[in-house]
Amino acid sequence: MKHTFDASKIVFSFAAISDIHMCNDNTGRDKAFFTNALTQIKEFGGVDAILAVGDLINAGGYGGKFEQIYVYKKVYESVFDPKEMPMIFAVGNHDVHWSPESKTEAAKLNEMLGPDYFLKDVDQNILATEGNRHCVVNGYHIITL
Repeated sequence: MKHTFDASKIVFSFAAISDIHMCNDNTGRDKAFFTNALTQIKEFGGVDAILAVGDLINAGGYGGKFEQIYVYKKVYESVFDPKEMPMIFAVGNHDVHWSPESKTEAAKLNEMLGPDYFLKDVDQNILATEGNRHCVVNGYHIITL
């Protein structure tokens, strides 16, 4: 049986990115790459969410430079409004230390991003206690660990 693609039947579409490694140095190269990726996603259109599989920042887990998340946030919000285009992510080893402090550090990053980044989360308890996410977009469940 042959199937043909039918764009009118798409019920959930997402863009997946990883290893953004946002810094707050003076080079701006990382900012330009991230802005370019987001701009391409926006121009493509038809995307319901952006999924990031870790390492949003470069030195949270390596050097404790958690303020890099503010640079990440500024760049993301220069292209998308997180209330309209959800950014669903799992933390990576550059975001937090892989240690008993990981949950606390993930919670710190989440707080720094603010509540607009978690509007699609349906389980606030798992987010607060484990740093994991359970989100629902267009009726589809996304779990990050």
